[in-house]
Amino acid sequence: MNINNNSKYLRELFMQFFISRSHIKVPSGPIIVKHNLYNQSDFTCAGVQQFVPILIGEREPPSKRLVNSQKCIRLNDKDLVGYDWYLLY
Repeated sequence: MNINNNSKYLRELFMQFFISRSHIKVPSGPIIVKHNLYNQSDFTCAGVQQFVPILIGEREPPSKRLVNSQKCIRLNDKDLVGYDWYLLY
């Protein structure tokens, strides 16, 4: 099994774990985002980014239990990659 197939399998396993516990699957938001009041970045840099309007009470969530696997590009802390074990990927 190559690494790409392995990551797809793990992602699906993660999603199915939560879906089996009544979570609603939310699609990944866009990688390239438009600037707005909540987003000063050109790219999605965190999975929570698409949920900001929900978190500040501007919009109702589709469910109280959500799960997603957000595609992200992080550039703000790239100089820290490898500094600690949790910054390796």
